[in-house]
This record gives sequence, structure tokens and C-alpha cells, in this order.
Amino acid sequence: MAICSACNGEKHAERLIQVGPGMFARADVPCEDCRGTGENVSEEDKCQTCKGEKIMEDKKDLSIKLDPGVPPSHVYTVAGEGHEIVIRIFQ
Repeated sequence: MAICSACNGEKHAERLIQVGPGMFARADVPCEDCRGTGENVSEEDKCQTCKGEKIMEDKKDLSIKLDPGVPPSHVYTVAGEGHEIVIRIFQ
């Protein structure tokens, strides 16, 4: 990986945003080139599966022991299963 050349690894960039006719404001926004990571993956180092995004979509069937009396809308956090997980409870 290499440091992002657009933000110099700072993960954000300063942009001028027009807020009205002739009026501008400065705002810190996540870098568009590195998506706020501060690093870019070179083309030869990119994973063929995720294409350098560092995230893969996967579907799994999990068995989870439910506590008695837990409502169907309860949110369960599953360790080691990535950034997002949707658990549908079938009773």
C-alpha cells in the first residue's frame, strides 16, 4: 500500500462549498481518492476478489442460541463477522 497522493495520508481534504450566490464555505470532507483511509492500493497489489475495496460480501447460515423471552426485534452482535450483519430470527 502507498500513502494517498491526493490527501498525503491525512484521510480528509478541504473543499470549498458554495452555500449561496457568491458565498463559499470551507469544509473538511473524506478524501475521494482513498475514501478516508489515507492509503491507496496499487493495481498490482489489489485483491482479485474485493478489487482493493478491502470488503467482501458473504452470506452464511449461523446458529445462534437465543435467550428466552427476547423480542424478535432484538439486535444480536456476532463477533468476527465483519462490518455489517443482518440476522433474521425464525421462531
